[in-house]
Amino acid sequence: MKKFFIGAIATTICFSTSFAQKLQKNNRPHHPMQTAGKMKALNLSTSQKEQLKAARQNTNTQLAALNKNDQMTVKDFKESKAAILQSQKQQMAGILTEDQKNQLAQNKPLSNDPRGNKAGVNLGKMKENLGLSDNQVTQIKANREAELAKIKAIRDNSSLSISEKREQLKSIREEQKNNFSDILSLEQLIKIEDARKERRAGQ
Repeated sequence: MKKFFIGAIATTICFSTSFAQKLQKNNRPHHPMQTAGKMKALNLSTSQKEQLKAARQNTNTQLAALNKNDQMTVKDFKESKAAILQSQKQQMAGILTEDQKNQLAQNKPLSNDPRGNKAGVNLGKMKENLGLSDNQVTQIKANREAELAKIKAIRDNSSLSISEKREQLKSIREEQKNNFSDILSLEQLIKIEDARKERRAGQ
């Protein structure tokens, strides 16, 4: 019976899927709404808006072409992506005024990796919503740390191609689903499934 709910776990446990998504080739460095809000606060001119739009489109085109190349190693992919994004930053620097660049710098978050805090918040919500025991929380944290270690090993292995990386990531996700099904009770899995159905109904 518990196996019936395994699929729901991957879509409802936010902190676990966020780590997997980090391994996917996500080409947007910031959330679109967050970026739009920051740029709007700069009072850009019409000319600046057009130039920035053209720069973003050019970057997206290059990243899309890069994503289609599955023969590259992880190291080459990262280097190529970094070069494209760095070029975009340089283009933006040439479009914005000094005052606008200073204002944008002041609005940057203190940390470039909020993943740790976000994971902690989501685990806290899980504990409250599912009634997790302290032992379950400990097991989930240990599972998360083990997953991160495996992800890091894959990410640091420059000899792997993108397709090989995807296959190993898929294996980690499947293993994680089984681990969560063993940690959570049947009642908790049912709560997860019910919550997922409610979200779908509200969309």
